[in-house]
Amino acid sequence: MASLACAQDTVSVSMLMETQSALQTLAAQATVPPEEEQVMIAFVEAVIVPGPLEMETIEEDVWEVEPTPEPVTLPTASASDPGTVRYVTMNGDTINSVARRFEVNSVEISGLDGLNPLYFLPAGRELILPDRVEGTSPPDVLLPDSELIYSPTASDFDIAAFVNGAGGYLSSYRESTVDGMLSGAEIIARVASKHSINPRLLLTLLQYQSDWVYGNNPSNTQRQYPMGYFDTNAVGLEKQLNWACRQLSTGYYGWRTGRLLFLTFPNGGSIRLSPFLNAGTVGLEYFLAQTRNVETWYDALYGVSSVLELHSIFFGDFWARSRQFEPYLDGSLSVPPMEFPFETGRSWNYTGGPHEAWGEGTPFAALDFAPMGVADCNLTNEWITAMVSGIIVRSEPATVVVDTDMDGDEQTGWVVFYYHVRSDGRIPTGVTVEQGARIGHPSCEGGTSTGTHVHIARKFNGEWISAGEPGAPWVMSGWMAMNGPTSYQGLLVKNDVIIKSSRVSSVESSVVIPRN
Repeated sequence: MASLACAQDTVSVSMLMETQSALQTLAAQATVPPEEEQVMIAFVEAVIVPGPLEMETIEEDVWEVEPTPEPVTLPTASASDPGTVRYVTMNGDTINSVARRFEVNSVEISGLDGLNPLYFLPAGRELILPDRVEGTSPPDVLLPDSELIYSPTASDFDIAAFVNGAGGYLSSYRESTVDGMLSGAEIIARVASKHSINPRLLLTLLQYQSDWVYGNNPSNTQRQYPMGYFDTNAVGLEKQLNWACRQLSTGYYGWRTGRLLFLTFPNGGSIRLSPFLNAGTVGLEYFLAQTRNVETWYDALYGVSSVLELHSIFFGDFWARSRQFEPYLDGSLSVPPMEFPFETGRSWNYTGGPHEAWGEGTPFAALDFAPMGVADCNLTNEWITAMVSGIIVRSEPATVVVDTDMDGDEQTGWVVFYYHVRSDGRIPTGVTVEQGARIGHPSCEGGTSTGTHVHIARKFNGEWISAGEPGAPWVMSGWMAMNGPTSYQGLLVKNDVIIKSSRVSSVESSVVIPRN
């Protein structure tokens, strides 16, 4: 095994071997999670109107539309007031997410004067809140957000070069996938791109969990379950990485919205997460909690041979990398004007309100539209159109991605993701498109689909952006998407007109872009 050259220092063979030895000790102590282990998630709803904090269960058929909130003007409080705590806003914070994490009502937060709860908060804003959360995990921010998602910090990272240079088991690994026989590096690249999870972090976790990157002789168990998820339906690198990405995403986006407040461990222990953490840290902590008890989880985060120690050995100063781009989600973020993804004068149905962008763990960042009158998975001549001008940065089976900043990099700026795009007529990679240009036909291709439609979602700097949560409202042709009571149920709102999503094609859910 050759020496590692990282961005900051050169690491010796003996140093890496010592690290790996400690990791093997931790791995031996890890517990195996039950196949159906469920992690407890606490839902605490933050409201924008005065009143006590309450937890409500909304019946599936109940639809409520709240008026667009106005900028808030709140009384000030002093940091010296008894029972208060000071919090400095971070990348991706909203009024709702902060209130949920601290278990307070939004009107109890001082420092929000003049801010609109529809948008991300300015990073670095000092807030004062009631101090109600006790007995939490350590408050240390351990991993930048941009080091967990596939952000601009990894745009220039050569996965194959790193894997081949390491020379471990991963460098010679091959696996049969739906796309044919792929190398280990190709699988890392494929999974990282689809889930938008940072490939550097995936490589670190793969080494930490099973010694695949630099080691050459993983055990039989490590070969089958390299990410430590013991499920006979998840054997092999690709399935293990997909599982890992779902866990990282669940933690990351659950914290981003303020809805994930607890971790539960395989042995039944649980811990309340500190409200001072960031999404990147919680994403990593959630992942590690799936295969460890509290003690070994703590060692993996804070021990001498921690995950983060290994990550810095592999890839240098990740905090320095993050400072080039963070904060990227704050009050200054602007969204390019967008149109509906179909041609003017054509009638389509709003069939899916905000729901998962890319399966389990990802936020409710996606919307679905289907052409009117097309039954089941029948073919149609209707066209999906570019919601915004840009360049086609990715075109592959069922998928088209439009890069709006025209730099050809899916990890930077705004991109729009289209899924279930039919193979014939799909626009190729590299083509520059104007808003409204034809990019393909809707279909049932890709994933699971019960009818011909298109699934659309947005990313900014590699992060899936919620379609109906506060932060960056999604407005298309003047209509704003809003969450409904459950996944797929949602609203489109324009002035005083409301369109409800419906899985069944109907006049009530139809949308038409008027001709000029």
